[in-house]
Amino acid sequence: MGFRLPLIWVTLALIIGLWPVGASASVLHLEGGIANEQEYREVLWVTGRPILLTGKVKETVTAGKDGSVTYRLTYTNLGNQEHKIAVTRSLTFVASQEQKDNQRISVTRLTSFRETISVDKDRYVLEDYQFAHSAITDQQPVVGYHSANWTARKTYNVNKNAGKAVVETWGSSVGYQHNWGKTVTHRIDGTVNFDGKVTVDKNQHNTNWAGSFQVNLSNSHTRRLAYQPNEPSQISFAGGYLEVRQDTGTLQYNCNLPNLEKGLVKDSRRLQEAGSRQLASLPRQQRLPVPLLRDIQGHWALEDILSLASLEAFPGGGEYFGPRLPMLRGDFAKALVVITGLSLPVPPPAPKGTTRTVPQPEQPVFADVTADDPFYYHYKAVFQAGLMQGTGPGLFSPQQSLTRAQAITIMVRALGLENTAPVTQGKTSFRDDAAIPVWARDAVFVAHRLGLVKGDDYGYVLPNQVMTRAEAAAFLNRFIRYLQTEMKAEYRERILNYR
Repeated sequence: MGFRLPLIWVTLALIIGLWPVGASASVLHLEGGIANEQEYREVLWVTGRPILLTGKVKETVTAGKDGSVTYRLTYTNLGNQEHKIAVTRSLTFVASQEQKDNQRISVTRLTSFRETISVDKDRYVLEDYQFAHSAITDQQPVVGYHSANWTARKTYNVNKNAGKAVVETWGSSVGYQHNWGKTVTHRIDGTVNFDGKVTVDKNQHNTNWAGSFQVNLSNSHTRRLAYQPNEPSQISFAGGYLEVRQDTGTLQYNCNLPNLEKGLVKDSRRLQEAGSRQLASLPRQQRLPVPLLRDIQGHWALEDILSLASLEAFPGGGEYFGPRLPMLRGDFAKALVVITGLSLPVPPPAPKGTTRTVPQPEQPVFADVTADDPFYYHYKAVFQAGLMQGTGPGLFSPQQSLTRAQAITIMVRALGLENTAPVTQGKTSFRDDAAIPVWARDAVFVAHRLGLVKGDDYGYVLPNQVMTRAEAAAFLNRFIRYLQTEMKAEYRERILNYR
């Protein structure tokens, strides 16, 4: 068998953060590829330049009784016909997890591997795979933050001991997950080394060379609302909102490789090349109910009110929203649960031996809210999550008006970012900075830095002013947009574009 060309196969040994079990954990991108429902892609180097592999991958996830999670990846039809490349691969990883308060620490180990790469008549057999990975997820009230680090080394036996190819990778990843999407971005550095014999024109030549590469890989799930107007004028509703969910994978790479010709180093020049690939899933769509509100036509917060009403975030119904009315604590709590996806506490079961379908009433948490209140569990959820504190011992005060400072503090608590404020309680640029209550200063500072709060046209934040229902709708929608766009840009575009 003539050994024509050493294979530079980029092993992007990485694993996306192990979110809490049941939160759609996945290791499909373990080998540095991207995928949608029909196709899987990853990059390798054969002739000294990147070559795209396409195929399919199947992931099987099994939860163990000890809390571990087993991931089995099987790749099929993976290769590149133009360059006569075919890859067979199956991998098994086991992640053990340990809970520390709100943080989950995982350690992932490789338990089995099998891989063979054919490049025309040459064969690369994976004979050793060393892998170490650990991740931490910090679960804040409505956002889970992720960070991970790993190292890996793959050693290939080339053409039955004619040569050896070693690929080492190391890197880190950061990510988040919440009700409006998730993003994990990986930064990978790697080296590849070859040492062995190359057959050229029936003559064998000893050769060795080395190269390096960098890869940025980002995977995102997005959830957004899109307004769909109706063209006919003779219709009972002018339009409505469509919920759209979609997954995207982005792969960027650059390399510094030797200038090879038939497997031998031709000269001292280096190949420096960059490229990118992207795959997206088919958008999944669902129409939302159409609210028929008669008192918001022409209102400045029309779109904000309609989108939240379509999500059924506000209690009640009917034809009137009351945009100028004060936002009540109870109504804000209900909306907060809906837009953040906060889990409602499970009511106690009915007594054994009964046929009742109504849950057994529980002892109320609040003195001013009975357990049979239709939104009792919403109030309990935000209280237990630490988002909304009571107004006094045992009091939730759902009918009390909400101030702007209170709303801002609640949202920053939801993100779990209040501790990112300066220890000295930094001064904001608002003209009424002195009016910000001491208990809200950290939250207002963080919210202003994140762009959640911008103040009015005159530079005032008006922290002690009661928030109207229209203002609350705009504020909640600004929070949603931050989760959808600004947070994704921070975790994806900023890393991909400014490495």
